Amino acid sequence: MSTFTYSPVGNNRQRTNKAWRNINVDDLLANPNKGFYYRFNPLRDGWSDLTSNGGNGKFTLVQATAGQLVINDAIEGGEMQVDCNSTTDNQGATAFATGCIVTPAANRLLVAKFVVRARDIASGLQSFMGFVLSTLDTTPITADAPASGATDYIGLYTTGNTGTVGRVYFAAEDGGAQSLESDHVHTFLDGDTVTDGTEVVKFEIRVNGTQSLELYVDGEEADQAVLASAIPEGTPLRLVLACLSSTTADPILGVLDIEVASVPLP
Repeated sequence: MSTFTYSPVGNNRQRTNKAWRNINVDDLLANPNKGFYYRFNPLRDGWSDLTSNGGNGKFTLVQATAGQLVINDAIEGGEMQVDCNSTTDNQGATAFATGCIVTPAANRLLVAKFVVRARDIASGLQSFMGFVLSTLDTTPITADAPASGATDYIGLYTTGNTGTVGRVYFAAEDGGAQSLESDHVHTFLDGDTVTDGTEVVKFEIRVNGTQSLELYVDGEEADQAVLASAIPEGTPLRLVLACLSSTTADPILGVLDIEVASVPLP
């Protein structure tokens, strides 16, 4: 049975101080006029009204050829699973978090935290976690590549391309100006075979106005070269989770915790 003990390097669900510097969550909770704060935690929020096609659940499925959001309570504490529920390439689930919209701007600081695990990925996994154009851009990942063209996003993704199974990449795009980190920042362990907690990973994205992006993996800042020019300034972005099949795989993206904050840039 998987537990909530994470990797030996000290990963846990807590916010990484460096990633969340200049943000006081307690202050935001007490004074919402000081900024925006969002959290989804299955243990805290419970399981009721998880999804809705009408927009009144915690998440709205905007693409679900075969995919679904389900609760797995067979592990300690449970988790929300973004389940592609298909072995057909490019089929799966894309879900928007209801009410979680942020707008990158020169005077705004944006931070997001995702605590996740991946399962059944031996044959490939297409996934995306991050932010996309809020006007329902429903395909942030497809055909083993992040969406590109007339779109805006900031996020982490995986593809099923040969030699890249489980590898997580960082990218951003502003109206067609895409910037992709060429090297992967993490490699998922398969949660179907590794169940000691080390399969769980914490990602934190920090957007410093329009000046720079930072990425933290398990509490450590990652080397990455995504360009600030790809930050989609002035574009409302919605929190999105996606998991699609790659070749014959039926992968699952398990979500244990999400936090998002947006405040004036110091």
